[in-house]
Amino acid sequence: MDTYTVKTPVLVIFYNRDQKAKNIIKNLLNTTYQFSKIYFSIDGPKNLEDQKKVDKVIKIINSFKIKFKKVELIIRKENLGLQKNIIQSIDYVLHKNETVIVLEDDHIVSPKFFDFCDLMLEKFKDNEKIFSVAGTCYLPDDLKQDEIFLTKFPDCVGWATWRNKWGKLIRKFSFFEIYKKKLINKYYKNFSMEHWFYEYLYRECTALENKGLWSTWWQLSIIYENGLSVNPMRNLTIHDGLDKDANAVHFDESYAIKKKLSCETININKISNYNKNYDQNLDKYNFEIIKKTDPVFKFLNRIKWLIKFIPRLYGLKGSEKSINS
Repeated sequence: MDTYTVKTPVLVIFYNRDQKAKNIIKNLLNTTYQFSKIYFSIDGPKNLEDQKKVDKVIKIINSFKIKFKKVELIIRKENLGLQKNIIQSIDYVLHKNETVIVLEDDHIVSPKFFDFCDLMLEKFKDNEKIFSVAGTCYLPDDLKQDEIFLTKFPDCVGWATWRNKWGKLIRKFSFFEIYKKKLINKYYKNFSMEHWFYEYLYRECTALENKGLWSTWWQLSIIYENGLSVNPMRNLTIHDGLDKDANAVHFDESYAIKKKLSCETININKISNYNKNYDQNLDKYNFEIIKKTDPVFKFLNRIKWLIKFIPRLYGLKGSEKSINS
């Protein structure tokens, strides 16, 4: 039986976590697939202590690269930071190729993810609405139908795209431009998350360059283009990166859903039409996590708790009623 060769080039992003580097490389080797080409991108160190860690990662990659058919290393001499390194690495790969599969060192991947990406990238290459192919499914089990669904949530825990779609990435967004264009109103119309998302975007847009989540710009670009992502109804990728050395912004461990990784083949002919109910459930899921973990929400919840608790502490039970009256 011939070994399946993944046609789409694979890009893997690393920084300074040697154990994560070993894990993802072994994960790739355990698929038993051949890869037409793999790019390993390693960001540069922030300081001398980081230099040792980054050198370890490079050493691990060099020790394994002989096992792959064709490998190219992108080694940064200086630290670009997560946002710049990922965006520039994707730019580099898509300058040379029409498509790319993007992974990070803290992703766990099912073998079926790669042929799923190959098939979806071919199937939707001429579809102007589809911008991304993702490997995750955060839908509750009772909503799952067919094998594949369309969503406005372009999740980036293992994903793929085309050169022409990535070319529509908006590199700089002004918060006031977003607000003026009513992008979020259009996206979150009647959704619980709208007000939070505006507040979140304000922090992202006004953050120092390179401090925000790069995936926010990708999501906004897809919203701006009224695009969609193709997702499987089963998890073909999961996230496993919330440790002390994580070089990213994550909400907490619950964000990396610990669902079983599927090794079943996805039937690419069973695709649900776009269903707003799916996005409302994804929105609700994300919002519940953010309410518990986002620092602004934590602060507001503490204030609410104090408003309720302090009057009781001093025996002023009636004050709560008078405040709300």
